[in-house]
Amino acid sequence: MNWPTRLFASRTSVALLLTSALFSLGSCEDPNELGLDLPGTTSISAQYEDLPVVASTILQDSLPTLKRDLWLVGQLRDNNTEATTTARSALNLVVSEDSLPSKFTNARFDSVVMYLGYSRVWGSATQLANFDVYNLAQPLNDRALYYSSTPIQVAGSPIANSGPVKLNRVIRNKANTADSIQLPLRLPLALNNSNSFFSGLFTKLNTTGFDQAALNSYFKGFALAPAASMQNAIIGFNRTAESELVFYYTAPNVKSKQKQYRLYFGDAVAGGSGAASPRYYTQIDYNRAGGRLAILANDKDSVTADVTDGNVYTQSGTGLATKLTIPGLAQLRNRVGLIVNRAELIVPVKAGTNALFTLPNALFLYEVNRNNRILLRTVNAEPKERAVQADGQNPRGIENEAALLSAEPTTGNRQFSTSLTSYVQAYLNNQLDGERPAGFLLTPSLRRAGQLSLDRAVLNASGIRLRVYYTTPK
Repeated sequence: MNWPTRLFASRTSVALLLTSALFSLGSCEDPNELGLDLPGTTSISAQYEDLPVVASTILQDSLPTLKRDLWLVGQLRDNNTEATTTARSALNLVVSEDSLPSKFTNARFDSVVMYLGYSRVWGSATQLANFDVYNLAQPLNDRALYYSSTPIQVAGSPIANSGPVKLNRVIRNKANTADSIQLPLRLPLALNNSNSFFSGLFTKLNTTGFDQAALNSYFKGFALAPAASMQNAIIGFNRTAESELVFYYTAPNVKSKQKQYRLYFGDAVAGGSGAASPRYYTQIDYNRAGGRLAILANDKDSVTADVTDGNVYTQSGTGLATKLTIPGLAQLRNRVGLIVNRAELIVPVKAGTNALFTLPNALFLYEVNRNNRILLRTVNAEPKERAVQADGQNPRGIENEAALLSAEPTTGNRQFSTSLTSYVQAYLNNQLDGERPAGFLLTPSLRRAGQLSLDRAVLNASGIRLRVYYTTPK
């Protein structure tokens, strides 16, 4: 195919007349900068248009939180979204192969301490943490699914309170030749016989034949929730092997008198992780009462940017997401023979909005219908969510999602962006298969990745645009 070597003045005037109010007609670009392949030519002018994007904030359905990379506990108010996030988690426990107190004569209960490895803190890392511990009503079911909206079923009042504890426990290298080491959070739950629940559990441990069934009959797993005084931080606990509940006891008639027995809820089970690890999930309450997002009662509702000072929001964990509709794509589809040379989605971030909640490393796009439901595609007889695929990948494929990465340009504020050339061309050519999307969901949560966080972005709605460079063959 021969490419045009120039655009005649008459074609330029016609293009200007055809441009609708939805588009901003751009300038000519050097084809070398656009990566155009122009055999037999030395120069060409290529048009680009910034397709305006209509952005709003929606609330997704409950999100899966079962066995994610982190489990969350705490409470934090977000003045940007005018909402309060409260996170609680439920975890199963499994017995260890440690020596049971029943193996020793006159074993005496000393204390019980919970150790929690963590890697993320949203909010204040200097505030003292304070947790309530509950006994679960039943162990988490091996066949059930658990979501952020699944209520945690507990058996009555807290069985213990951790009291205020410091988050920043570290071992510092005195030689100053290596980084300091962050220690797991240490929660002292009981001393001697001061706690009737754990004294009763020690009695079980001190009985011959104690096993997993005996544990489940008394201690069915635990829920960890923020105490009333913990209002300025949410902690992301990880699956370190150091996550355990330790009973310290004394065996007076042996050489090494101080003993311990561990109950696991981390990845120390059978020396592995994954399926061998105890089940756990996080319940997240996102309280929007009294704020401008309070009208988000279900996933069909939306809040336009004019209600939220020109901003839209997207956040992991809470279900907040930004919906994008791009009316100009339909008009481009009506231009016969249009060839997309490059398409780039640009999403600017509002400055100064990430003091409490970290900016996500990346954002992802999902195709949605008019009711904000993610569209599905059948792959090998299995329904898969339709995520926009990375440039150069099959637009009808899966698991090669386009990632909008964060960058700070030489001028202006930080923004997310990605190339969508392959996808836009497939959209215009009606090559996506199935229902054409009514819009796109912009979210930090790559739903298949098994991650959980509270990273949040406040986006400048008026600056979001899809820039499309294109040519029309003769």
